[in-house]
Amino acid sequence: MVAAVGDAVRRVALAAANEGVDAFSNVLLSVWIAKHVAPPLFGDFAVTYAILPVGLIICRALASTPMLIVFSAREGEPRLALVGDYSAPLAATALVGAVLAVVYAVVGVIAGGNLSVCCYAFAVFSPALLLQDCYIYIFYQRRAPGRALVNNFVWLAVQVVLFVFAVPRLPSGWRHQAWPYVSLWGVAALVAVVVSGFMGGGWPARCDVRQWFVEHRRLSRALATEEGARQAAQQAVVWIVAR
Repeated sequence: MVAAVGDAVRRVALAAANEGVDAFSNVLLSVWIAKHVAPPLFGDFAVTYAILPVGLIICRALASTPMLIVFSAREGEPRLALVGDYSAPLAATALVGAVLAVVYAVVGVIAGGNLSVCCYAFAVFSPALLLQDCYIYIFYQRRAPGRALVNNFVWLAVQVVLFVFAVPRLPSGWRHQAWPYVSLWGVAALVAVVVSGFMGGGWPARCDVRQWFVEHRRLSRALATEEGARQAAQQAVVWIVAR
């Protein structure tokens, strides 16, 4: 009993630490860009960054959360499932990331100017950013919150190293634009993805992604509706307060 309680407390502590590191990584990007670029360019970054949470919501509804729910419900199977079990949600995540990249590219073409360059940077690294998030869910499903924490810590550590040592070596004109920081942030996410794959999270593989979407369409629809309603309510509150 005591051991079970201790294990639960450890998992909760690791999960809380993981969320803290994840939030700090996101805040660090915004603060670093705000410190080094002019307000209009930071505004371009803010507009393009706002698209990413929408992609995350869709990706979690289609891949990460159904995987977490369905795999956890398999009572007769070991929690440490075969790596192949994760190939479908990872492939689905990569597909959503590719679609998000196309959306970013289209917005960039339409917008033009500095906003377009920032969109292109997000487009290049959208799959890596979504996969990094998906691995967090995989490690939670495997009851390995420590590995989820490693995932986020690697992302944060590589990000800090690149910002501190790589940015000063960039051409002076680039250092005052948002897209290099977004690109380095994406590179850090890509490193975290590779590390997570080697830690046993599996790799995206060729599989019938369409079958995954069809099998979990009802669950995905409910999750997307719930999250969409929550986001709409938040935006409505902001709009009412702003008025």
